[in-house]
Amino acid sequence: RRLWGDVYFNPRKRSFTRKPIEDGAARSFVHFVLEPIYKLFTQSISAAPEDLKLVLASLNIQLKPAQYKADAKDILKAVCHQFFGPSTAFVDMIVRHVPSPIEGAQRLLERAYSGPLDTKVAGSMKACDQDGPLVMHITKLFNTSDAKSFYSFGRVLSGTAR
Repeated sequence: RRLWGDVYFNPRKRSFTRKPIEDGAARSFVHFVLEPIYKLFTQSISAAPEDLKLVLASLNIQLKPAQYKADAKDILKAVCHQFFGPSTAFVDMIVRHVPSPIEGAQRLLERAYSGPLDTKVAGSMKACDQDGPLVMHITKLFNTSDAKSFYSFGRVLSGTAR
C-alpha cells in the first residue's frame, strides 16, 4: 500500500510521508523496487566478474564460474532467474484470468453469436462439443510475408480443426 501513489520514504525517521522530504525525492516504489532492479541490471551487464560476485553474494545469488564468462545477456538472464524465479508470470496470468473453455463458452456465445440459441450449432458451442460442427471465433488475422493470404488466430468453439 505504501509503494503506490505519492508516498515517499523518510530515511532519517524511517517512516513514510505523503510529501517529499526534498525536491526531486523518489517515490517509495522507485526507491524500494525500481532502483534496486536497475542496480542489479547495471551490475549484471557492466561489472567485472569479481565485483559482480560480491554484489550477487550479498543478494544470495550464486552463478557457476562458466556463467561469469558468458555474454551480458546470458548473465542477466541467469541473475534474473535466480533473483525473481522462473519466468512464469504470463502463464500464471492466463490460469488466473482466462476462463476455461466451458466456463467462457456461455459468455462468448451471448456476446458474439447472433443466431438462435436453440439450435444444434449453439448447443455444440455451449458444450464445447468436439464432435459438433466446426465453429471458430477468429480474433486476429496475420498476413503472410508476400501479403497474398492470411493466417488466422482464433478459438475453437465446437468441432475439430484439422
